[in-house]
Amino acid sequence: MNTIDKSNLLAELYCITADAGNQANAAKQLGISQSYLCDVLSGKREPGKKLLLALKFKRVITYEPE
Repeated sequence: MNTIDKSNLLAELYCITADAGNQANAAKQLGISQSYLCDVLSGKREPGKKLLLALKFKRVITYEPE
């Protein structure tokens, strides 16, 4: 299983946005609103289930001993 952290997920989103030409096109491709994509990329909102499904990821919370 390949896991990535949030910064790598955001880097992937930036690449998708660059490949799409702009945030509007990327958001349309991903099935989300442009304002939501902007908020995720700027760190104002967390990536939600719909976005994660479009990217073929899921959120997993883990705990580690100190």
